[in-house]
Amino acid sequence: DYFAVRGVNYYPRPNTGPLDINNLDLFSDDFKHIWSRDLPQFTALNANVIRLYSVDPDVDHSAFMCALQAEGIYVVVDLGSNCEGCEITADAAPACYPASYKTRGEKIIKQFARYDNVMAFSGGNEINHRTGGNPWTWNAPCQKKFIRDMRAFLQSCSSLRQVPVGLVMADTDRDDNALYYNCRTDESDELENAQWYGINTYVHCDDISDPTKAAGFNLLRDSFKSYDYSIPVVLTEFGCVSPSFPTVDGYEAQRTFHDAAFMNLREYSDYFAGGIAFEYSTENANSVATSAYPFKTYGPQNYGLGYFS
Repeated sequence: DYFAVRGVNYYPRPNTGPLDINNLDLFSDDFKHIWSRDLPQFTALNANVIRLYSVDPDVDHSAFMCALQAEGIYVVVDLGSNCEGCEITADAAPACYPASYKTRGEKIIKQFARYDNVMAFSGGNEINHRTGGNPWTWNAPCQKKFIRDMRAFLQSCSSLRQVPVGLVMADTDRDDNALYYNCRTDESDELENAQWYGINTYVHCDDISDPTKAAGFNLLRDSFKSYDYSIPVVLTEFGCVSPSFPTVDGYEAQRTFHDAAFMNLREYSDYFAGGIAFEYSTENANSVATSAYPFKTYGPQNYGLGYFS
């Protein structure tokens, strides 16, 4: 059945000060003062999905997950993180797949599969941008092997919810990556391909509201139409920032998100299962040099959906 993702990427790290740790888990009881403050904003946005970039498999997330479930919000959980041994690396295959990453992925799956509102697991985020300048094929076999291992682990545990395992890729080498992760080199191996595909794509970067004139977005749709894709596709990051967007109540360059409306039209929903806007909060360290709080002027890194004191 079709499910339209109306999502928000949620990673409210400041990128500055004592919490300047990219793999910090902000979804435990220790940070309830943060996520409980933000939860009403998700419901105000009418979001039905949030995506988590990094979780700690050794802490409890029950309160956070139950609070989201009470609001009808599903979660996409990334299995990787940018800590040592926590993700596919920039080494050539097969060295790019650390054994500790398999252990980490299995621990996260065991912890999160029990929650009914976990929609999907992501086996990696943009590993095609982590190749040390080499082609996308450099570490892709490691990513695919990890997906297969996680699918096999889930299948071997009959007591676990069978949550789909996919991945998220940056929108470069679009054709090659999309086709590679949906194919099987061994047709009899039903676990080799991803079960869903996420693409971080910024292709509608102006205020055009007529979908027939949205050239980049239509090219994206036409690409996936040509693939004859067999798994769901989610736009796991979208929402350009651009000075061409209008000023609203004194705030420059306010994104209009016309692409969020486009993807729910029938001519696009046949190919995309919705999207996850990037991102909930503006990262201070990335914005302070060009447009500091309260972000009234345009800043090339001001991806926050709203502005809160």
